[in-house]
Amino acid sequence: MLRVRSILIPVSIAILIGNCKKEEPVVDNGLSQILQIVGVGNCLVQLPQMPITAVDRTLAVKNGGKIPFIWKSMPMADHPVALIEVQNVQDGDIITFNEIDVVNNPIFNDQSPTIYAASDCPLSQDSTFDNSVEVRFNKSGSDSGPYVYTNNQSPGTYFFLFHIYVEGTKPANATVEFR
Repeated sequence: MLRVRSILIPVSIAILIGNCKKEEPVVDNGLSQILQIVGVGNCLVQLPQMPITAVDRTLAVKNGGKIPFIWKSMPMADHPVALIEVQNVQDGDIITFNEIDVVNNPIFNDQSPTIYAASDCPLSQDSTFDNSVEVRFNKSGSDSGPYVYTNNQSPGTYFFLFHIYVEGTKPANATVEFR
């Protein structure tokens, strides 16, 4: 009986100490992989005034031509979103978004995307740009673009989150081109 108590006390203390750790709002990349396997989305994104959401991302490849957007309906919003990942962006690189009609961005109250500067998912609001100051993202042409982004920031990986306007059941055939 004494031996059982001597084992249980250290184990109980270890459990209590293990449960006293500080909770961090960090999302494990393993969770992203699980979500991808079950088809929920492959990138966790912290959206303004919404819970963290799993979104499928479209990877834009330099000089890869026009690549169709992957988009996702949002259960807590009346519009879908699209997340575009662009890797190895250098100073002066041009990214063009075609045939996409967007709704006002809840962060900036304009029709630009939310831009995250991060090496990989998950994406937090701490990694967003202030589009009005740091990013030159101007709409040109009709309501469906093209939107042209010329990088004048540090080289790196950027994620563009669009809030898409939809007429009917799905967005137009939006594409991204990275040059």
